[in-house]
Amino acid sequence: MKTGDFTLICILLMLFSGLSPASQVLEVDDQHNYNLTRQVEYLLDEDFTLDIHSARAFPQWQNISQDNINFGFINSAVWLRFKIKARQANHYILHIPYPLLDSLDHYSFIDGREQPIIYTGDSRPFNSRPTDDINFSFPYSLGTSQVLSVYIRVNTQGANEIPLWFSSKDIFLDKNDNNTFVRGWASGIIWLILFYNLFIFLAIHDRVYALYVLSAFAFLLSSYAYDGSLFKYIWPNNPAVNDYAFPIFNGLALITTLIFMMELLQLFNSKLWYRQYFLGLLIATSTYPLLAVLLPYSIIVPIEVFSAIIVNLSALALGIHLSLKGDRTAMYFTFSVGFFLLGLICSNLKSLGLLPTNFLTQHAYQLGYFIEMIVLSLALAQRIDKSRRENIQAQKESIKNLRLYKNLYNDSVTGNFQIDKNGKIVSVNSAFSQLVGFPSITALMNSNLANNLAELILNQEAPAKIVKLMQEKGSLVDFEEQIVHQGGKPIWVSLSMRPVKDNENNTEYYEGTLLDISERKENENLREQALKDRMISMEQLIVGICHELNTPLGSTITAISHLRDLTTRLNDSYHQKLLTRNLFQDVVTEEMEALNLAEANLVRANQLIRQFKLSSIHKFGFEATEDNLINII
Repeated sequence: MKTGDFTLICILLMLFSGLSPASQVLEVDDQHNYNLTRQVEYLLDEDFTLDIHSARAFPQWQNISQDNINFGFINSAVWLRFKIKARQANHYILHIPYPLLDSLDHYSFIDGREQPIIYTGDSRPFNSRPTDDINFSFPYSLGTSQVLSVYIRVNTQGANEIPLWFSSKDIFLDKNDNNTFVRGWASGIIWLILFYNLFIFLAIHDRVYALYVLSAFAFLLSSYAYDGSLFKYIWPNNPAVNDYAFPIFNGLALITTLIFMMELLQLFNSKLWYRQYFLGLLIATSTYPLLAVLLPYSIIVPIEVFSAIIVNLSALALGIHLSLKGDRTAMYFTFSVGFFLLGLICSNLKSLGLLPTNFLTQHAYQLGYFIEMIVLSLALAQRIDKSRRENIQAQKESIKNLRLYKNLYNDSVTGNFQIDKNGKIVSVNSAFSQLVGFPSITALMNSNLANNLAELILNQEAPAKIVKLMQEKGSLVDFEEQIVHQGGKPIWVSLSMRPVKDNENNTEYYEGTLLDISERKENENLREQALKDRMISMEQLIVGICHELNTPLGSTITAISHLRDLTTRLNDSYHQKLLTRNLFQDVVTEEMEALNLAEANLVRANQLIRQFKLSSIHKFGFEATEDNLINII
């Protein structure tokens, strides 16, 4: 059937049967606020073809059979109609406290007389609304017993929630003021908490407070986009922004809340399996602000709602798990997430038509988040208290360690001191003052030495050398130097110093120790002198033994040389064929005498070496072997 034919039939029905009335007329007075539900009839226009005339003539209107008017997410236009009869003459208001309706066309008739048509909704400029209200409010002026007939057409991508409240203007204004006060009070507290935690962050630079502030700010933007405040005050002439504002801000609120939760429960540094799970949720939700621009409103909003339920159920399970382990912060977190999840479920059940639309269910999401923010603020306050108690304990430990250090510093047998960069003494202990010859620390600090510690060192080049080495190494340096005792006697000390630097690596002062090593130096000198005496004795012994060895070795050399001459003579005579028996016997006789002489002298040398060996063992403490002796000689 064509649209024109359908319209013609509707007109004929109107002519023959008259206007199709609503099933009942609700009589109202100006002392009550009426929630219109079962007094209302509805019609679903799946083809989006009905106009006001067709709708009025359409015969298949149905009664609302529940205590709220909520069709959820449907792909059709919704027509509503009802009749009201005023018992008293007064100004009345029809209030629809749900601002997320894209287009809302309002038709009204008073005693059959057609009133001006109102086309409004959040897809149209804000000034299209008949009243300056973030929701939808339609005023009427009714006389006694006058009958008001209202037709409303709603077409929206979101949930088709159409709560209808009818009351006198005075009751509406009073109730609206109360609602505005409650919303402002809750919003003001969240802003107060936001700035409070912002100041804490600026003071202590703990990023969990910055994430808390970002989370609260994102929620406020989402809440203001949801209740129409941003549309009214920020972009009243750009209704197209409403298609993206709520899903974008709601996605940002989900992201920042998840990051804050992970930081608060220290999941980023955790090595347990659920860290990867929540990181996966974070990556998934991070795409929602972009998807809010790419996907239709009717798709992205249910996705965000479903994801919010998953995230909060997961967070609740983790909070319970950590709470059972005794984590106090997790206990606060679990309590807060429980309230928020309850508000979120109530809000979603209202969107699905399973709960009635009233102030509590309409703002359950915001109220749940409000309670969550309060409890989490307490958790952060508990975190501050915990940090304060830890700081107090750390201060007590520091004081204890400082006292221990002072006791060690003052009671040490080592002379401890601190000097500034100019060499002026800052502090010393008793051992230091006694070491340099002063009866007390006071006497030392009142002396000229307190102004320049370098005067204490006997070698005037040593202080500059020490400072240069400390600047090059940047660490502890150790020297053995002589210092001037106040009694006039120089003493040997072991001097250790290091630079103490600030946060910018600049030297603030020097600290060090002084240890008397005079006795050790004296013992070293005695050992050196004893070694010298032993070396002198050794030298005298070596000279003596060399002198004793010189005679037998010289005789042996002479005998061997004579033996070589005899052997050469015998060899020459043999080759010249001049060798005779007498000559042979004479040469052999002389060779035997030379050999006997060499042997006797070598035996004498051997006896002298053995005597030296025994003497060196007893006198010098080491074995003088023939090789050692040769090396010494």
